Amino acid sequence: MKLKLFAISAGLLASASTYAQSSVTLYGIVDAGVEYLNKVPDAAGNSSNLMALQSGSQAGSRWGLRGVEDLGGGLKGVFTLESGFTVDDGKMAQGNRLFGRAAYVGLQNQWGQLTLGRHAAPFWDFAGAFDPMSNAGRYAIGAQDPFMLSQRADNSAKYIGKFGGLTVTGLYSFNYNNQEIPGNFTTAASTR
Repeated sequence: MKLKLFAISAGLLASASTYAQSSVTLYGIVDAGVEYLNKVPDAAGNSSNLMALQSGSQAGSRWGLRGVEDLGGGLKGVFTLESGFTVDDGKMAQGNRLFGRAAYVGLQNQWGQLTLGRHAAPFWDFAGAFDPMSNAGRYAIGAQDPFMLSQRADNSAKYIGKFGGLTVTGLYSFNYNNQEIPGNFTTAASTR
């Protein structure tokens, strides 16, 4: 009887530890603020005051799913789906894309992480780490120079590896203009 109870307990513990190696996280930020401006010209050219609800003043409202699956031998499958939205009107951000902030899948081990999909550009990662205003959308380095507004890359492969104190990042986008044209992934119409 004690042996059966021990076997059942061991089986339950083994299944619980297997389950604990996989995870899916639902996360999000809702960022809204009230802005007051004075001496704003109205339609007649007179000075007036303006009070408005502003969405995404500090961090950009978003929700997302992030997951990790242990595949064994130190290898993990990873994915992220992240969607931006505006609080004041409820619209999707990033060009009305459902997962416009990030949508990628990949593998991770002791040598780093390789993912495929829609990623944040390496410069954006760098600015996020070293720009003290990086989460303050309107005041961050990306708002100062249009070149830096290319925050995301579609149809891209991204590698991030950490070796001691050194972090190595590389990204290649197979279609930098964000227009998916079958059979033609090198057109250069516009960038976002």
